[in-house]
Amino acid sequence: DLNDGLGCDNLGVMYVNGSGVRKDISKALEYFGKACDLKSDEGCKNYARLKQ
Repeated sequence: DLNDGLGCDNLGVMYVNGSGVRKDISKALEYFGKACDLKSDEGCKNYARLKQ
């Protein structure tokens, strides 16, 4: 569900690691950003880490 912060964060992690999907950093950033918008602390942390 794209309105679930944890789900978006998990999907971002999958894209970072290439776990079950083709590795795609831009998609990972997109999903981490959405997770952060949905108030996921982990999503915000992952977004910030990846942007460094």
